[in-house]
Amino acid sequence: HCLVLAEETEAGPRLVAYVVPATSGPPDADGVPMELNLNDIHTHAAGMLPQYMVPTAAAVLSEIPLTVHGKLD
Repeated sequence: HCLVLAEETEAGPRLVAYVVPATSGPPDADGVPMELNLNDIHTHAAGMLPQYMVPTAAAVLSEIPLTVHGKLD
């Protein structure tokens, strides 16, 4: 899973990607998170998206915080 947010900085807005690695095994099992290479993710995004849509920063999260109703918290 991944989400991208626009964050305000002193230099202006930038896109930041937050990535949750897939796990090995079935989705309902407590699998081991797969290793991610953020440079590979950035390269892939740059090859698929217009430059203005490519996040300039990325971070790996263990899970995306959601409300009880499944919306971003």
